Amino acid sequence: MTLQKANEKRIENYLAKQIRHNGKILSMRDFMDSLIADGYSPRAKAEQKIEHPSSRQTFRWNNEQQREHQIKRALGGTVLKYSMVSSDGSFYDIEKIAYDYVIEKMGGVNVKPETMCFAVFNSPSSLRGGKRERCVAVYSRTVATEEQRVRSMLSTDFTHYDLVWFGEATSQKEALELAQG
Repeated sequence: MTLQKANEKRIENYLAKQIRHNGKILSMRDFMDSLIADGYSPRAKAEQKIEHPSSRQTFRWNNEQQREHQIKRALGGTVLKYSMVSSDGSFYDIEKIAYDYVIEKMGGVNVKPETMCFAVFNSPSSLRGGKRERCVAVYSRTVATEEQRVRSMLSTDFTHYDLVWFGEATSQKEALELAQG
């Protein structure tokens, strides 16, 4: 079996998967079709790959464990999360396969990921044997209005950061390219 056929089979299996919605059993394909019919539209949004720890986790950790988690979050980067959103604000989180199906079903509509505030910063030199790495954090678009707000958010999430660039972008790749230029 070629990789293309294996991928097509994986997509078909995912869309045929049965789910329960409002007391009915539907395939994922039927569920996506019903969301489109109900006026939902696809949306992609960048988020941190590794989430904030819960208060309970943070309370249990010692300083070293908290620092390790900060490093893990900083080096983790961002990932695109996909959802179907209605005009009244309700939404369903979906997988990329379902997102691609919806885009195809809607006639190849060009949906760009939501613009967010990205902050590119260098990791502390004490990490990775003194080698500094570029890290990316993502925040609400409203944070991008002034540098002090970005610095405040970064200092809350990551200690000992060195801000390189901040601004609006749609993906981590775009933010890193803007930081280079």
